[in-house]
Amino acid sequence: NPKIRFYGGIESNDFRVTCAVAQTNVGYGYICRTLNSLGIEPGTNCEAYVNGMKRKRDGDNNRKKSLKFKKRRNEIHTKRIHGILSSEKKEGKTYETNIGLTLPTASTSTTANEELFCPDLPADTLASYEVFVPPYTPRPQCSPIAFDDNAAVFYNIVLFDTETNTTGKQAELCQLAAINQTTLASFSEYVLPNKNIDKYASRVNNLSIKTVDGKRVLFKQSNPVLALTCDEVLSRFIHYLGNSIRECQKLTAHKSAVYKALFDQGFDAHDALEDVKALHRILFSSPLNLSEKDLITHCQAIPFDEAYQDNLYLDQRHQLVQTLNTKLHGKPAKAWSRKSPAVA
Repeated sequence: NPKIRFYGGIESNDFRVTCAVAQTNVGYGYICRTLNSLGIEPGTNCEAYVNGMKRKRDGDNNRKKSLKFKKRRNEIHTKRIHGILSSEKKEGKTYETNIGLTLPTASTSTTANEELFCPDLPADTLASYEVFVPPYTPRPQCSPIAFDDNAAVFYNIVLFDTETNTTGKQAELCQLAAINQTTLASFSEYVLPNKNIDKYASRVNNLSIKTVDGKRVLFKQSNPVLALTCDEVLSRFIHYLGNSIRECQKLTAHKSAVYKALFDQGFDAHDALEDVKALHRILFSSPLNLSEKDLITHCQAIPFDEAYQDNLYLDQRHQLVQTLNTKLHGKPAKAWSRKSPAVA
């Protein structure tokens, strides 16, 4: 409706809202059904209009469910996010979201007539607010590890990749694979998750769980594989790292988008072991000619303890966002939760 029209105050507002609800819940067929219930023949033109709008609505739903549409939507979203980040870097602090709410806590600036904005509240009310609102927790600062030119320092870069049973915070490990730079010793183990693998993840990584003789068995492309518990796999991985790394360790996650451009061939992009082998070839056997100094300097490696504290902060922020799900009209957006200090 045009902004110059205020339909909320007219007598027919209830009918307009009812029609909108019926169209959303029932579809355009509510028009003919309403006329029939009133003993009125809808007529040829009305039925043709309803059928045409139903076809249009079904076509839009099918189009929005297609893989092509979802890819394009993700591309537009990524482009918009990159544009915002680029503008924030160029414009500085003045372009950031909620710039007025992100003042440093050590600021000594005061606001004139603070009494006008801070009414007197009972002590018990203030105490209840302090209990209800969680304290502000800034995100831990992670300092990248600098490359050491000392010849006595040995770098053995370990590349790793994982496959999971779903996405998001509920994801469980299904496969863990790694390969090191020096000896090319590889590591690959499958994990039997507690929950089943959803159809979207199974379509990508070809992993599935079936019940055989009353036991859950992990399958890779319809072939059963030996799957261990998560604790057993992590223990073996730690042992593998101990054998692969002597004085200094760097872990690099999977990033193989340029593999086809460099070698003009593909690989099984959703098998963790094949992923790390492809990444090893990109970093150490490609025309890029990357040195250890380039990798250590530009991969922004951080110490384990700082990465652990950062993950604890992200988990806490996620839990705070979940508490807002039942208190808002819609689901809180991820971008808002990342920028808003209220859930920090």
